[in-house]
Amino acid sequence: MSALAIAWSPGIGDATPLGWATVAAYALAGLACALVGRRAGDQNRRHGWMLIAAATLLLGVSKRWDILSLIAAAGRTAASHQGWSEQRHVAQIVAMAAVAIIGVVLLRTAIRLIGCRCSRLALITVVALAVFATSRAISLHDFESLLGIELVGIEINRIVELGGLLVLLGLSVARVVADAAAAGWISGSRPVATA
Repeated sequence: MSALAIAWSPGIGDATPLGWATVAAYALAGLACALVGRRAGDQNRRHGWMLIAAATLLLGVSKRWDILSLIAAAGRTAASHQGWSEQRHVAQIVAMAAVAIIGVVLLRTAIRLIGCRCSRLALITVVALAVFATSRAISLHDFESLLGIELVGIEINRIVELGGLLVLLGLSVARVVADAAAAGWISGSRPVATA
């Protein structure tokens, strides 16, 4: 058995300022979610937000090192070496359907495991980002064409990805503010410690 040569090298796939901003947004959103998890008093909420933080940070690492492109390159190389390159379109459709199904199953499982105590929207957002990133890596031509359409000079794929990260960041900030308000720190009246 010989090793297959895969055309891939570690590095950011999109070395533009917007690509680097996306990597930074993953890091910022992941750290914000971790902060919410760390401050959570309830164990279910803590676990939920830490799960969201870990998934977001892993997606950021994948974006930074272009890990999903490695997987796509390995698939293309395997298709070429095994003689099914002409039929890879069918494999891509099956893979996209599998990714969507796995995303739904992961979402339902995560909601059940963490007891819905963290923000459902944050959980939905991180699973949607993971499914979106994986689907992009599968490189189905029709899907890629749709994502390449520009709105106000920005490709839809960037709008979706950065939009999801802004949602996570906004939810994290909202959770911190809500917790601070509940503790009386925002209204100006700090909780009084009783002896």
